[in-house]
Amino acid sequence: GNQLSHMSPIYTIEMGDELLAKLARDATFFVRAHESNEMQPTLAISHAGVSVVMAQAQPRREKRWSEWASGKVLCLLDPLDGVYNYLAQQRCNLDDTWEG
Repeated sequence: GNQLSHMSPIYTIEMGDELLAKLARDATFFVRAHESNEMQPTLAISHAGVSVVMAQAQPRREKRWSEWASGKVLCLLDPLDGVYNYLAQQRCNLDDTWEG
């Protein structure tokens, strides 16, 4: 049957374009027979694609005073979330979690 025997963990690392190109060029994927642990030459995938999710390591935009003030006001209007946010993040600023 179709069973998932192993799933690799997900790692977050910084990569440049050169490293991504090298990984795509050098990558090879093999499948082993589960019973005998022997290489199966019937399935080999070379040049496997690399999935990349891009995210900034640190936010670049400056927070405006109105955003800062609205976060403080939201802490007063919703004290339970404010206390939780303060305990979890050592600060109470709900403007990042509220949408409006």
